[in-house]
Amino acid sequence: MLIVQALAGDASRNGRAGALTAYWISFSLIVAAAVGTQLLRAPTRTQRLGLVVATGVGLYMVKVLAYPNGFTYYDELSHYRTAADILRFGRAFHPNPVLAVGPYFPGLELVTSALARLSGLSLTSCGLIVIGAGRVLLAAALYGLLTEVTNSPRVGALASVLYMANPSFLYFDSDFSYESFALPLAALALLLVVKWMHTPAGEGRSKTRVLRIVAPGGREGSGLFLGAVLALGALTVTHHTTSYLVAVFLVVLSVCALASRRWGGTDRIPWRLAGWSVAMAGLWLGFVAPSTIKYLGAVFGPAIDGVKQVLLFNQAAYTPFSGGTPAARAPVWLQILAIASVLIILAFLPLGLALIRRRRREAPLLALGVVAAAYVPVQALRLTGAGIESANRSFEFVFIGVAAILALCFAHLLDHTEPLLALAVRGRRLLGRRPAAARLGSRRLAALAVGASTILFVGGVIVLWPPYGLLPGRYIAGADIRSVTDQGIAAARWIRREYGIDQHVLTDRSDAQLVAAYGDGDPIEGSVGSGSVARVFVSSQVDATDREILRSKHVGFLLVDTRLATAPPARGFYFTATELNGGTWTHPIARSWLTKFATAPGFSLVFDDGAIQVYRVLKALSS
Repeated sequence: MLIVQALAGDASRNGRAGALTAYWISFSLIVAAAVGTQLLRAPTRTQRLGLVVATGVGLYMVKVLAYPNGFTYYDELSHYRTAADILRFGRAFHPNPVLAVGPYFPGLELVTSALARLSGLSLTSCGLIVIGAGRVLLAAALYGLLTEVTNSPRVGALASVLYMANPSFLYFDSDFSYESFALPLAALALLLVVKWMHTPAGEGRSKTRVLRIVAPGGREGSGLFLGAVLALGALTVTHHTTSYLVAVFLVVLSVCALASRRWGGTDRIPWRLAGWSVAMAGLWLGFVAPSTIKYLGAVFGPAIDGVKQVLLFNQAAYTPFSGGTPAARAPVWLQILAIASVLIILAFLPLGLALIRRRRREAPLLALGVVAAAYVPVQALRLTGAGIESANRSFEFVFIGVAAILALCFAHLLDHTEPLLALAVRGRRLLGRRPAAARLGSRRLAALAVGASTILFVGGVIVLWPPYGLLPGRYIAGADIRSVTDQGIAAARWIRREYGIDQHVLTDRSDAQLVAAYGDGDPIEGSVGSGSVARVFVSSQVDATDREILRSKHVGFLLVDTRLATAPPARGFYFTATELNGGTWTHPIARSWLTKFATAPGFSLVFDDGAIQVYRVLKALSS
């Protein structure tokens, strides 16, 4: 099936028909085979582990085969700049102009740059290797964690595969970004924590002084405790949101462990591990990365305020699949599958929580139930356009609970086929007809579970990704990944080669990432007064306001991609979300707006490849 994925990518690149059809068929067969195999009773623990890892790596290769030659995703280009700076300057924490908070969480970039220096491979190759190794660790750690929590290799393996149906897994958590590297560390830390909880507490003292300090209270499980602390420490310096949510989860887990004692639970309470996690995350936030507060506030603040305004009827709720241009939206049948994927989860959530309630003595399972229940308020964030990004960033975290619940439900229904049939037979006798449940054998139930899981996977992809982002192809204006081309990379590298690094360049959203990543430049963003810097491009002539923007931002170059004029922006904007002051593009930007610099005083054309022009802003204008 991966061969079909590669062929689909090649067909899409060359504009041949049928690429998306081949993509969806092969993708559906991959996930259906993975789920169907894990539903069987025959596989051993080792076989299940191998299948989980193979599924995780296979889905990673879907992304790699689509874009094998370099980093093209928006976040990848930001982190590439941080890794390149570490190689160039020999230290971490160098400012990143396109992701200010990124250098303060350099775990991924430190490992990648070290591998590049030791191996001599390119940063791109090392990045693919590091994220690929992380994907193996994530799949293996998930299987170990969910098997330990559910006390069933079958349910744990099935839950591990179903976790991969979360909308972020296929692409967002496969790209070269700090969250992709943090999730394996989080899964490893939680696995060690749960194993420690299931280890009987010893009465003796640890002989090693380090273990006595880190894990007081007996030597039983001290190695697991120390390993968990180290994993949590690595997580702290890798990604902010993941480390904070893991700390919150450990607090919830401790509360659940304490509460489970009422019903006869015997799990150890991980208060100290929760304390270590909170302390490390808090200290790193306070002394190293205080700017994270502003960064996350800009993401979650508008989302929470937007939901509040919708609930108070002060603004209309966001209409699903209404963002961007109509041509960039998913077809109706895929939109239906996306909605169905959400409904499937909501339908199984009550049964899953009821099953967990029966096993409330098991604290880790109880904590996963709490996480799964958070899926509902996370969906509420999608009521507003500002909350969509927050909801999208939450899927990879709440889905570990959702996956556990779905796996428990599927296994429970399959294991209770005979009682269902007996109930159906009694119903037939009472009602005088054969109800549908009487016709459902274990194979049909398994087929239904596989079908529902496939809908989860396909719908999950569509919830997060527009169709144009699934496969490579021709240039699309304002489409992030499909706006990244060799011409843009060449222009960015030309500026660096001819004028040096750290040049102030004003350009569109996608080319700005290329300027930062491949040109080591400083793309200009933000606003001047009440106007966006994009005004320079979205006006018919260069006026005094535009010149003030150029002067105040010390702009040295304009990189103008005239291909923007070929279509309205797929994402809804070319430069910044505020470029039209709340308006929307109903037609492409005028080409004359992009070429006006050729005749305007104060600009010198220094690069022209036909599609992209680079203008040097003369000192008299920019100073």
